Amino acid sequence: MKHWTLFFLTVSFFVVGLTSCSVVFNSKATEDYTEKFPVSDYNRITMNNKAGNVIVTTGKVDSIAVSYTKKCMGTSDDDAKSHLNDINVYVGGDKNTGLITITADFPKVDIGTRDYEVTFTLIIPDSIELSIQNTTGNIEINGMNKTPTITATTGNIKIRDFNCNVKAATTTGNIDCKIKTLPDAGNVSLITTKGNQTLAIEAMDTSSTINLQASTGNIEVELPSTLKLKFDLKVSTGEVRIKDYKTTTTGEWSNKHKVGYIGDVETGKSTLNAATATGDVTLSKLKQSN
Repeated sequence: MKHWTLFFLTVSFFVVGLTSCSVVFNSKATEDYTEKFPVSDYNRITMNNKAGNVIVTTGKVDSIAVSYTKKCMGTSDDDAKSHLNDINVYVGGDKNTGLITITADFPKVDIGTRDYEVTFTLIIPDSIELSIQNTTGNIEINGMNKTPTITATTGNIKIRDFNCNVKAATTTGNIDCKIKTLPDAGNVSLITTKGNQTLAIEAMDTSSTINLQASTGNIEVELPSTLKLKFDLKVSTGEVRIKDYKTTTTGEWSNKHKVGYIGDVETGKSTLNAATATGDVTLSKLKQSN
């Protein structure tokens, strides 16, 4: 009797396991929302999104618009819709501090099967204080005049038309950054653990500092044709290349490590430090298409 009981339990567990594995989440449900805040009352935004893309566009606006779309997969349309409320989105403002707080949280279970996600689209003034942290998803920001803080765990970061300092980091993903004007004594800091970096700057002064660091990935830098720059470019596995510029050597000079400067004099220059463990580092003049 004990053997038959054990056999029955084993078969039961097998059937239950087989049934659970056959569940297919192939129906998608979405819901759209928009919250608006008067620019006169708010000057800061902080965001923490667990999964989903974030797109930020700046403009001359009277109100800050925070639009978002919830997404959830289900076994049917009704099942997917019924689980949209599993996603907990908070968008709230505090007039006393001028802070808008945005968060998106998801259930700890079924994330991989129901594919919970929230996509945010923000329209904001270009001088607002902005901090974005994204766990899984891409970040795109356009047209800032005040330096934002941008962090992604798994996702690409795209930066366009900044007229301010840049600080961005992603663990797994690429950073693509194009700056119109880096301000006087401006700074750029890009960090990737596993991903490529591309940086293009249209205009910069002679006291800016650029620090680019990657563990695995290529680093490509395009700077103005007329330039005064000290540089230290280094790779462990890969090549260092400097194109188009006339350079003067002040330290090590090899295919793995180049130290020197561009311009007539060694002092009073901007600084570029770029290093990757696995990948290439390339410095060249800015192409007209940028």
